[in-house]
Amino acid sequence: GGDGQASPTLGGLLGLSNARLGSVKTRFEGLCLLSLLVSGSSTETFGQNCLAWLRSLQHLIQSQDPPPTMELAVLVLRDLLEYSCQLPELARDIGTNHIPGLLTSLLALKPECQVSALEGSKACMLFYPRACGSLRVSAKWLGGGRRSCWRGRREWWILLFLLAPQGKLATFFLAHVDAETPHLQQLACDCYALLPSLGAGFAQGLKYTECWEQQVHCLLATLHSLLGTLYEGAETEPLQYEGPGMEIPLPAPEEGQTNFLLHLKLRFAGLARCLCKMLSNEFPAPVTVPVHDILGLICRTLNISSKNIVSDQPCPPQGFAQRPPPTCEGRGPSPGLPFLVVKHLSRGVCFGWGFGGTLPGVCPTSLMLGLSSLLGRP
Repeated sequence: GGDGQASPTLGGLLGLSNARLGSVKTRFEGLCLLSLLVSGSSTETFGQNCLAWLRSLQHLIQSQDPPPTMELAVLVLRDLLEYSCQLPELARDIGTNHIPGLLTSLLALKPECQVSALEGSKACMLFYPRACGSLRVSAKWLGGGRRSCWRGRREWWILLFLLAPQGKLATFFLAHVDAETPHLQQLACDCYALLPSLGAGFAQGLKYTECWEQQVHCLLATLHSLLGTLYEGAETEPLQYEGPGMEIPLPAPEEGQTNFLLHLKLRFAGLARCLCKMLSNEFPAPVTVPVHDILGLICRTLNISSKNIVSDQPCPPQGFAQRPPPTCEGRGPSPGLPFLVVKHLSRGVCFGWGFGGTLPGVCPTSLMLGLSSLLGRP
């Protein structure tokens, strides 16, 4: 008797949700109903209706509705992907036929919906990482980097190997790692850190391992380059990066811009967050953490202080107070930025020991003690 009464009620909710979703004026109400259906339906009901719901959500995302509607649609999408990936047959269908198109629609969202685009992309990569590897690198992005990055056939193939499986996604995420909005920047960093786990891992996750290690080294090379630009002339005998990574081909900001230093500072902080996420995230394959190269970046960062930055400034006339060095909120290089970066990197390296990474010749206890001493903590 209970099942017989529940079926008409469920059918009515399904019909009402579809009707509301079909109209622009009632689409938000339809999403609210769909959210209840996705989270509250039985496995059988979910399996029968999941593909129809997914098509409705993709159509809604393509319709470029207002940001609040998009935010709710992405929340429903996340739940749907999380539940569907646990049903093997349904997951294979979604991964093969829907995820690539869904990602393409998310990347095409208008600028005011970029948070939703990143949230949706993150959900796709978390629950369907293999299917997300189908987005190939774009020729436009490969040609948009610094010319120094393309010297020699070996360098070309290394970078092509790194970026080819997820180039369109990498382009989108890197465009937001220097965002001024903290939440937007954090989402972009979270997404960028997931890139090495996309696509097929081959035997024993060999491709995952190589992509992860190459991406970490490219981040280190880029961070060293940005540090040298930000504090040019303030460093005495800076430690140079000598690893195998190449600088990521990011568009160079014009030096004539009034926010030139602020842009570089945001970019440095964003890429450092990407590195921290990669070191602390769980990963499907064993990796070798380049701890000595990371410590080299930390030591180089610690060598920068307010004394270095203001040392080249002329002494103020007698009777005038010395103006304090710029702060993190200012537009100039900030003495506070290095400490924040070191703090997060140190945590990332320590957490990195827990996800299967190997640190050749380095004891984890001594590593933590060394990082704590760098930070001046017991």
